[in-house]
Amino acid sequence: MSFTVDVDLNRAAIDVFLYTPAGPIVRNVRTLGQRVQRSAIRRAPRDTGRLASSITVTVGSAPGFVFADIGSRVPYALAQHEGAGIFGRGRRIVPVRARVLRFKPSKRGATAEERERHAAEPFIYRPSVRGYPGTPYLTDALTEVMGSAARIRRLRTRR
Repeated sequence: MSFTVDVDLNRAAIDVFLYTPAGPIVRNVRTLGQRVQRSAIRRAPRDTGRLASSITVTVGSAPGFVFADIGSRVPYALAQHEGAGIFGRGRRIVPVRARVLRFKPSKRGATAEERERHAAEPFIYRPSVRGYPGTPYLTDALTEVMGSAARIRRLRTRR
């Protein structure tokens, strides 16, 4: 014995369920995105606090899926995340328009003797520097919140 079942789909109701801001799917993605954002803010390096305060979450949809875009608009966010110099691109940082790099030394972690020496010489001059290792605060936050379900497509910059 066989029988046939006809199913009528209400496409408008499905779209409301999946893609509208009040729908449960978008609410769930927004909640997960905000959890990742909070974790990333906690993990972000703190110097001035600008990087941590600039981390945002945007929820969007495309045909077939809903996504949360978590990131920062500060220009140095990707370099801070991935590292710079030999730690990021694999090459030392060299000056582009000058013969040497000039920068102020960090006062954090400096001894009294180093602070005194830098008071007399406020700048350091170097022909190149090694760079610094990255702090993967975004990928670590995503892994913390999503666990093994975390999938990182790519880190990118937007203009």
